[in-house]
Amino acid sequence: MKGDLYIPEEVKQDIQEYLSKKYLVALEKFYHYETEDDLSAHLGGKFETEEDKKVLVTRDGVSDFWKWGINFVKFKDKAYGATEKKLGADGIFELIIGNNSWRKRKSLLFQAKLNWENDPKLIGQAIKLTTWREAAFILNFTSNKFEAIDLDTILESQGKRSNIKENIITLDKYIGTTFLDCLVGNINLRYDAVSKKLVWETAKRDTKGKWIWETVATKFPVRHRTTIQITAPNTKYDQIKFDKEIKNSEIHDYRMYAKKEQMLSLNDDYNDAELKKAKASKLLIYHPDKFPNISKHEEYELLKQIINRRTQEIIEIE
Repeated sequence: MKGDLYIPEEVKQDIQEYLSKKYLVALEKFYHYETEDDLSAHLGGKFETEEDKKVLVTRDGVSDFWKWGINFVKFKDKAYGATEKKLGADGIFELIIGNNSWRKRKSLLFQAKLNWENDPKLIGQAIKLTTWREAAFILNFTSNKFEAIDLDTILESQGKRSNIKENIITLDKYIGTTFLDCLVGNINLRYDAVSKKLVWETAKRDTKGKWIWETVATKFPVRHRTTIQITAPNTKYDQIKFDKEIKNSEIHDYRMYAKKEQMLSLNDDYNDAELKKAKASKLLIYHPDKFPNISKHEEYELLKQIINRRTQEIIEIE
């Protein structure tokens, strides 16, 4: 939803132009790499800025310089593979904005694929990522396009690229526009690279129907991290805090909190008819009967539980 983070239009446009230019450079070198891991690292490296960019911003008659830069890190950790299997993600995009009096950030998880056409495993990965549904996507590398595909579209496709007719945009547009405009990502999903913890906000109803809010964290030795840092003068560091740390095996018991407008992909000015239509549309995607093939998956019970939870949370939206 728009409004989560303020980014001056001058800064946004400068970042968009830079990403589009570097995206084309990265695409030209596609054939130099053979795996999703290599391509993710190649892309992050191309997006990285050598130094901060300065942009003159005029607001309310006052002009001042803002700075922005992109940093890419590829981590090496022996525990990475096991954690990726639990989360369904192999990388993260971050946006950090701040000045001397405030600092905010938001994140976007992704799973990378290479020349995806028909991959039954992708359905399992996408189902796991729905724990952070509003802040996760699939990145598919091809020779002529690096595609950003939302989870609903992946699940509707039943793992087949040929089933997708729309809802695919290039990665530079997805990050430079959709992510920067706060249409995807979540300000309560953050990554602490020092402690290697993924942190997010969750909310559950207790037996009396009262909402219980918690900020949880889990160990996540992410493989790739790309950070867009936007800085007004005198930014200071803020420490990521959480209420409790959870095991990787407990992750999907703590669904990331999202507003119903985000969960149903609704505009802020929706009416009752649009709400009802959006619920019906999402239920068609997440109904357990839509996933007969996951019974063959080694983690069938877990995937079935996650899908049932997505269905129930849609039903309970008022």
